[in-house]
Amino acid sequence: MADPNWVVPFAEAWADTLKGEPPYGQIGKHFKALVQKVGAERLYAPWRQYLERNGVYASPARFVATWGQYEAPAVIPEAVHGPLVEDGWLTIEGDILTRPRS
Repeated sequence: MADPNWVVPFAEAWADTLKGEPPYGQIGKHFKALVQKVGAERLYAPWRQYLERNGVYASPARFVATWGQYEAPAVIPEAVHGPLVEDGWLTIEGDILTRPRS
């Protein structure tokens, strides 16, 4: 963890979204291992989405346990998989690639 202030952007997102005092200690405690594993930058957008969806029920611990469902799917180039839509309909590849993760 190179930047000792890595918690600040997550806390600011909490304050901006929920209009309350961020739980700095909980964010630091629960996020630390995940930030070391995947990097803080990868978590900013999913964290904001999580906060917007869960509102007052949001918690850093729950986010860390479920963050993958808030991560945007990777963009897959058409050249690799072929077209995703033909004649206004999803192709087989399009269906597979856009199906919700379970």
